[in-house]
Amino acid sequence: MSEKILEVGKVYKPRELVVSVEFNLEDLYWLQSLIPWGDGFRNDLQNGIDALEKRERLLSEREGHGLQVVVVEN
Repeated sequence: MSEKILEVGKVYKPRELVVSVEFNLEDLYWLQSLIPWGDGFRNDLQNGIDALEKRERLLSEREGHGLQVVVVEN
């Protein structure tokens, strides 16, 4: 199974250095709360949040997907 990566934001030239950071939805909500209204990056984040929420909703409706419980023993 191949993993798909959702990228949101600026398109970089091939020679530019790029840092890849992984965020979950809670991280994205927090990050977005720090950015002022009207900032273009805030809109990019909202587009990413919308896409992730839609993906999660679609996966939760498919048979065999949904709530997953993970038990971690200390």
